[in-house]
Amino acid sequence: MERGYQSTNSAITIGLAVIASVVAIGAAAIATGLAAADSQSDLATLAAVGAAPGIRRRLSGFQCMVIAAMGAVLGTGAGIVPAWALWRYRGQGTGLGESYIAGVIYRLPVPVPGLVLPWGTLALLVLGLPLLAWLLAAGCTRSRVLLTRRAS
Repeated sequence: MERGYQSTNSAITIGLAVIASVVAIGAAAIATGLAAADSQSDLATLAAVGAAPGIRRRLSGFQCMVIAAMGAVLGTGAGIVPAWALWRYRGQGTGLGESYIAGVIYRLPVPVPGLVLPWGTLALLVLGLPLLAWLLAAGCTRSRVLLTRRAS
């Protein structure tokens, strides 16, 4: 009895997704930290004119979310395109399989299997990773900014 395609999330797939997530979160955190250091004077100006203390958290979380979303979308595309190209290359053969029976070569048509992508894992990475980055950045950023004297 044929049961059709059965998806299996192997330990390798889950491990690769976790490693990719850790690398993406780390890269987004570094980029967000550099952006926050660069915009320190702007944040001090916002605080001086009366901006709410949580604006720093929201700004940091949004920056990290955008960086992680861009990385997740570009990384997913950078992985899918070579996979599709390899699938197409393997399917461009003769489409014939050879069978040796009693010393005679028979050429039989061989169907090319379809490209199967782990849509659930990809959706989790593209949608969940930026959300996780936003929550981590907003949770780890201080609300209050130290006001410094600005030289004009």
